[in-house]
Amino acid sequence: MNSIVSDLTGVCDQPLCDAAEINYKLKRLGWSQAKLASALKVSPGVVNNVIHGRGTSYVIARCIAEMLNVSVHELWPERYVFKARPSRCKILNNNQGEKP
Repeated sequence: MNSIVSDLTGVCDQPLCDAAEINYKLKRLGWSQAKLASALKVSPGVVNNVIHGRGTSYVIARCIAEMLNVSVHELWPERYVFKARPSRCKILNNNQGEKP
């Protein structure tokens, strides 16, 4: 096995960011959990649960990942291991990635 490949074994199973980093990156983009929840028409608790890994709303997770320009699997590698459908993130689709 290539030494680079062996060094990377298991890396993909680790989250790219923890909840604090996800929140920080969203805030840098001008988004709070409450603002994101309002835009997605869900309660702030639902967004919080997804960010902290307690909830499994793929639509919300995909929106967060797209906003951070990473894959859902990079943020939450232990979840969402199925083949994903095209994005349904209304925020990015309606605003083309612009801040509200």
